[in-house]
Amino acid sequence: SIIRKSPKHSPDGLRKKAFLKEILSLFDYESTTIDTYDIWIFDCIGRRLQGVCICRRTHTILLGERSDKGYPSLTRRPHDCLAKTISHELGHALGLGHPRE
Repeated sequence: SIIRKSPKHSPDGLRKKAFLKEILSLFDYESTTIDTYDIWIFDCIGRRLQGVCICRRTHTILLGERSDKGYPSLTRRPHDCLAKTISHELGHALGLGHPRE
């Protein structure tokens, strides 16, 4: 199913919290062990979003197979694009930030 809330940043973080609450209610990610890296692939995880590391402690990543980020409409992304997103989010799961952070 498509999650229609947007996780885009807001000053108080409420939009991201609402997004995470909705999508995280679909599974129990906190019961995963901390010695593995879990990548949950959904059809789509939100507008303008391709992937997100939701928990660095449990190394949990959500990934959308389809996205409208960089595309004119909701599009199934090629495998090389999915691989780049997975690599990027694995960096966050390892504790890395963005270059300007």
